[in-house]
Amino acid sequence: MCGIAGYIGKSPPNTDNLKKTSEILHHRGPDGEGFFIHQLQNQGVAFVHRRLAIIDLEPRSNQPF
Repeated sequence: MCGIAGYIGKSPPNTDNLKKTSEILHHRGPDGEGFFIHQLQNQGVAFVHRRLAIIDLEPRSNQPF
């Protein structure tokens, strides 16, 4: 099963914390990972995704979409 985590806050997300979060989610998806980080004015948003490739093993299925 894949794993996803997120962050929303008034400061930019700490990339070290995002990497640690991805490592914690490793058991949910060891086949791939993705990060999305966006800063808009005074708001920071980040998503971390781990992929478990069971059905679709093609690289086009990598996350995040």
